[in-house]
Amino acid sequence: MRNARRDFDGQVIDRVQQIRSHESPVMQLTDVFLGAITYHHRKMQTNPSKLDVIRRIQRLSGKDLETTTWLRESKLNLLCWQGQGGQNVWP
Repeated sequence: MRNARRDFDGQVIDRVQQIRSHESPVMQLTDVFLGAITYHHRKMQTNPSKLDVIRRIQRLSGKDLETTTWLRESKLNLLCWQGQGGQNVWP
């Protein structure tokens, strides 16, 4: 990973380790954000609670969650791209 990031002296990536995600509040929050954004891009409308979370993320972030953000954004970066078949690709 250090070679891919050109971090040959280890200043950017100190270490990589496995964690139990249920013990990490940051990982749980990341899972909520990624799940909400994925749900939004799959155009699903069946779960009112998930739709509420999506609307809240949109309102608080000021982002529509539909377009790629500028790379200089400091709080949230979204990279939206289309595969060769023309479909939006999301996890």
